[in-house]
Amino acid sequence: MATTPAALFTRENKLYKTVALALAALILIAFGLFNGLGITDLRVMPRSAWLHGLIMFAWLALFVVQSFLGTGRNLSLHRKLGWFGAGLAVVAVATAWNTGFTTTMVDRVPPVFYPPYFLGLNLLTPVFFAGFITAAILMRKRTDWHRRLMLGAILIVTEPALGRLTIISLLLVTGDPAKAIALAGSNQWLVPTIEMVAQLSIVGIVAWRDRAVRGSVHPAIWLAMTGVALLYASIWTLASVPVFADYVFALKGSAL
Repeated sequence: MATTPAALFTRENKLYKTVALALAALILIAFGLFNGLGITDLRVMPRSAWLHGLIMFAWLALFVVQSFLGTGRNLSLHRKLGWFGAGLAVVAVATAWNTGFTTTMVDRVPPVFYPPYFLGLNLLTPVFFAGFITAAILMRKRTDWHRRLMLGAILIVTEPALGRLTIISLLLVTGDPAKAIALAGSNQWLVPTIEMVAQLSIVGIVAWRDRAVRGSVHPAIWLAMTGVALLYASIWTLASVPVFADYVFALKGSAL
């Protein structure tokens, strides 16, 4: 545990740079493996999905850069890029919503997801992502809060990567992509449950290290953990609303 403010700042910088790089690497590796194994056909993905992917890749790259600049190396540039990142996040939210609707309309909902859950996921995940970023901006003068709230934002959007890693794991178990997809498709609670447990586990590891660094878990880390749990609860609740489910099934394939 750090004993002086300077030592605490140094140890926190090291911890959160490591976490930023680890999560960025996790996301890139997951997408790279999934696409490299040919589990999904990128050629038939909606253009909106390509656009959203590019925007999120740009935001992820900026997040990593900011984690280094925010350690005091260039705070002026960190602040300027922060506002650019906020604008990029707005575009990411808009493109995520558009991707959710477009994918549903062209009947490209992944078979591992219950369609109302899938659209709910694409509607609510960006809301929670934006919520953490907004809170981080409001707390930008409190470094301890700001960096952890930004961590909450990237934790929320690890879901697509964890979903792909889950499918890859099922592929290793079944030995066949079609069997892996069929297994998850016939148990549509499986992938979301594994994703939630994985995300909560990541927050738990960060909380453990946070406690080691500062002597107690920062409230923002508990907020991130609560945010992950609330996200999944909100998605399942929305997917269970009959009116919403009926709307999704009416929307599904409507653009074909």
